[in-house]
Amino acid sequence: MLCAPAFGQTTAKDWIHKGVDFYGQGRYNETIQAFDRAIEINPQYADAWSRKGIVLSRLGRYDEAIQAFNKSLEINPQSAKDWTEKGLALEHAQ
Repeated sequence: MLCAPAFGQTTAKDWIHKGVDFYGQGRYNETIQAFDRAIEINPQYADAWSRKGIVLSRLGRYDEAIQAFNKSLEINPQSAKDWTEKGLALEHAQ
């Protein structure tokens, strides 16, 4: 598990940035952990849920991705991107 003091992240947005950095390095499990940390800090952070869903979907973890998109869409139902990503995950999950 990642911890804030080790990386200096203190806000949900900081953890999103760290997750993006991890993703760029191909460190996908750490990416998800960073997005989870952002969600722990701010459970209403739709972008964190969305980004987590995207990574999970790219890893073929479609059921988990759909759950993340559901949460993001609960917070921000106007997100066309999340509706699209959820649809793609649903298509692949079949």
